[in-house]
Amino acid sequence: NDQLKLDLIKLKEREQEKKHELIDYLEWAEKTKAFYEEKGFKLDVNKMKKTIHDTKVELKEIALIEEYRRDKENEPKLIVKKT
Repeated sequence: NDQLKLDLIKLKEREQEKKHELIDYLEWAEKTKAFYEEKGFKLDVNKMKKTIHDTKVELKEIALIEEYRRDKENEPKLIVKKT
């Protein structure tokens, strides 16, 4: 049971790392898209738009997982007392 808790903690840490990497990647993609727009590179702009979209989808998935975990932790517990 303790090992499972440690594994869950490690998983959450890796997810947080990935989330921060994705945020950095999103910022880079948006700057790159702006650069390509200035240069008139339409094909590269479209590639960056797809990259931005895919990254936002992945960040949304992470947010939904985090929300699910918060809800799961707050799940009401039913205690039946026998009298």
